[in-house]
Amino acid sequence: MTQKEDIDALINSLTKSYEYRNERFILVRDLNPENVLSAVAGFLSIENVHFVKIKYSRQVSQFRAISAFLLRCLCDYRYKDICKVFGNICQS
Repeated sequence: MTQKEDIDALINSLTKSYEYRNERFILVRDLNPENVLSAVAGFLSIENVHFVKIKYSRQVSQFRAISAFLLRCLCDYRYKDICKVFGNICQS
């Protein structure tokens, strides 16, 4: 046996026992933004979901921040889309 055959035999013996398994799980991000807002409002004990549209209110800033994060994660929204949902709020 030559050296090249030895190397080929070694490579073949190492690669035969492995099998590629794609265990990737794709998350479906198609939730309705109204459902996300109502769930966050229920968690934070906010009676009206439309309070998120109040622009300079400190009382709803936590509600707005959590809602923006969840809209980004669960609904696959961009910042521009989140601003449209919140209404009269820009990205900054």
